[in-house]
Amino acid sequence: MPPLSLTSALAALEWEKIVARLCAHASSEPGRERCAALLPGSGLDPIRISLEENRDARKLVLAENPLPLEGVCEIGPEIEQAHKGADLTPAHLLRIGRTARNGERIRKFFDDRKGRYPRLSHHANALPPLRELVDEIDWKVDPAGYILDRASATLGSLRKRLASVRARLQEKANEIATGPRYQRHVQESYTTLRSGRVVIPFKTAAKGLFQGIVHDTSQSGQTIFFEPEELVHLNNEVKMAEIEVDREVDRILAELTASVARKGEELLECRDALSALDFIQARALLAEEMAAAEPTVTDGGETVLVSARHPLMVLGKKTVVANDLRLGRPYQCLVLTGPNAGGK
Repeated sequence: MPPLSLTSALAALEWEKIVARLCAHASSEPGRERCAALLPGSGLDPIRISLEENRDARKLVLAENPLPLEGVCEIGPEIEQAHKGADLTPAHLLRIGRTARNGERIRKFFDDRKGRYPRLSHHANALPPLRELVDEIDWKVDPAGYILDRASATLGSLRKRLASVRARLQEKANEIATGPRYQRHVQESYTTLRSGRVVIPFKTAAKGLFQGIVHDTSQSGQTIFFEPEELVHLNNEVKMAEIEVDREVDRILAELTASVARKGEELLECRDALSALDFIQARALLAEEMAAAEPTVTDGGETVLVSARHPLMVLGKKTVVANDLRLGRPYQCLVLTGPNAGGK
């Protein structure tokens, strides 16, 4: 939290509007968080480093395309969950996979351009190798979050067995719904699901005439949703096959969660390095939008602004009369006077 005096000064300068514009240039959630936390710098060396980062990033943006950082996610909660031993969902794993894949891509980008963008490469060098984890997630989870058959040696065969049992169940249910034995008692010749089991709409008057299970009734009370005894065993088979598939999927998710937990520290390093690059790139893009000039920073106690323009007026596409301003030698302060709305 900045001191009250700085908070008041930033409010007077409408600093939050500049920061909001900066955030709009960030590609990722962690990058926007860094932008939103930006405060004016004070140490000479950190300011010079930031300016060198900006220079590298503007050179990169002009010479190539902006770094593709849209896939970087805030994965801290997922890493914490994995460390606690709580299984991650496919959606969680996809967020982690996207972030790690971005890290691999960006690291290769700068490896191929050694020496060209040294300040940006400094951050890219902090990206740990995560190719093994990326490949594991890609191999087992598709982009829609579906656990693929190839994720384990048995999942594919379990799903095939489930599909086969379901087909036999549906075939038998259709046969009953259209067959002569129940023809007078069937309300509609179709099958539906109740409580995850295949049932057939029967007329209410048929209740108690046949062996089976009543699962539900219609709002009108004219129809019961009935599971004839011929379907009970097949419905049970389907349920058991579903349980086997679900257990195998849960085992695969637990396995992937353990892999994430083992790489937790590296994943957080990856997120931090990518968010730092996103932050720097956002500054460069804002500088380009404003056609900003890089200042020379010294510890001489002198401020010299040449053709200075208010950044919010520039961003608002307004015509700005540039001003030169010099403070420090010989004048230590500047007093602006004049009527309100006079242009101060």
